[in-house]
Amino acid sequence: MSTTEMFKIERTFEMDGIEKMFCLHGNWYTVAHVAHLTGDQELLISHVEHIIHQLLKRHTRFRSRLRIHRENSHHIRDPVTKVPYVVEQNFIDTFEYDNDLYSNPDVLKLFYKIHHADTENEWKQLTEDGCNRNPYNDDLTIIFPLFHFLFVLNKDQTDEFHMILFSNHSASDGQSGFIIINDYLTIASSQSYLKEDSVNHEFLPSVTSMVPRPFGIFFSTISRLIRLIYGQQVKHYHPKIPIHPTFAQENVDDERFPFFQPIKTNFLFHSSTKEYYQRLKDACHARKITLHGPLFACLILTVNQCFLLKSQKKLTQHQKLKKFDIELDYNLRERLPQSKLTKQSIGYYIGVSSGHFSHVHLRTRFWSFARACMKKTHRSMERGEVFLLMHAFNDVINDKKMFFKVIRNCENGALSEMNFSNVGKFPFDRASYGDNLKLKGIHVANNGSIYHTSSIMYASCVEQLDFTLAHEWLDDKQQPEQFMKQYIHLIEKCSQFDDDMTLYDVLSKEQIEPNN
Repeated sequence: MSTTEMFKIERTFEMDGIEKMFCLHGNWYTVAHVAHLTGDQELLISHVEHIIHQLLKRHTRFRSRLRIHRENSHHIRDPVTKVPYVVEQNFIDTFEYDNDLYSNPDVLKLFYKIHHADTENEWKQLTEDGCNRNPYNDDLTIIFPLFHFLFVLNKDQTDEFHMILFSNHSASDGQSGFIIINDYLTIASSQSYLKEDSVNHEFLPSVTSMVPRPFGIFFSTISRLIRLIYGQQVKHYHPKIPIHPTFAQENVDDERFPFFQPIKTNFLFHSSTKEYYQRLKDACHARKITLHGPLFACLILTVNQCFLLKSQKKLTQHQKLKKFDIELDYNLRERLPQSKLTKQSIGYYIGVSSGHFSHVHLRTRFWSFARACMKKTHRSMERGEVFLLMHAFNDVINDKKMFFKVIRNCENGALSEMNFSNVGKFPFDRASYGDNLKLKGIHVANNGSIYHTSSIMYASCVEQLDFTLAHEWLDDKQQPEQFMKQYIHLIEKCSQFDDDMTLYDVLSKEQIEPNN
């Protein structure tokens, strides 16, 4: 008997759209939240099973599984991509709360592991390995549990230690990780930690079913046009960032359904200091813009510096930034009208839109460009672009023939080249953890998959800015390290840019040399 057969299913919903794509054809996306802590590391684990017991009561997604149903095991592969034409349904099953089962130590141990590290940076490799590890059962039909803690402790019980939360992206997102980490630390540091939670039976549907279809009776026509335009764009698009080919071993016939996941995602981590964060915050406050503006602006400039304008022998102020699409993620918890979502809702509640700028002259002032980045992000939400693109892309994913037609034209299997996931500020009061547990920072990352974005930059903040670059570039060391260094350099310097500093000034004067 498998582990999940012990549980009774309370409710089931069928996934569609992005949630479905994240687990389609043997795919998986595992999100990692790496919480960096100081204080008493024994306090973190002394009541771990009791805390997980409370989380199982508090969050229905925590006691759920991902299940795949396929109509048959015989499949025909697409002649180009080698991806099979298989009809499959993708479900989230939520289990009934069973106090006896969820009090069983053998069951609770499925949700956590304790690791004593030999080196201070061991958490980096553990995070990368955990995201790239196949979470499915042998039949590639079940993922359970959907959440797993890895406690990375120091053998000498000094300095920083870490709590890594791995979660399945079909069932969770960046804010969900923040919520669960806060819940865990609050209970662990509470004087009344043995208090029992009541059982939550709230059932939230998929994000697609809660997103309104904009533009009324014109939606279908507009959506059809978007799909046609997108299909033509991917057909003629040539990637600017070289990556490993996804379907590299086309003539290898793997009997496991349907194809081994061919991508390994590499991670780079960086933490800025509290001082740099405060300087940037003050600079943004003085100009009445959000931090998202310069964070996004610096990413666009870094892409231009490292890839798009690299071949230019000499820059001039008369040149323009090269067009490059960067996907942006939107937390929809408080942006969906008449939904049951709250700040505490656990699940995948993310909208995505594409952000790019055309015809931006290098004589444009940096802070004007940062403001434009902020406004463009807000306008995409206000005008309904995010909802429109979500439904249009969901229609592509749910239409098997259309989906494979699009995939066939995607270079190396990548649906897009870069995503900026600004997870944002940790939204909870850390003072509630007391003096014995202090949360310093959180890095967020996830792996790629067969259908994926080839590069993702994550930004999060507790008391400092934490950045992660997830990538699969051909040069898997020097080039991404240079890219990360350049981005961080611009972030840490831009607070000192005066209002007359132009994009030309930034690109020509703020280029760091390799290996610096």
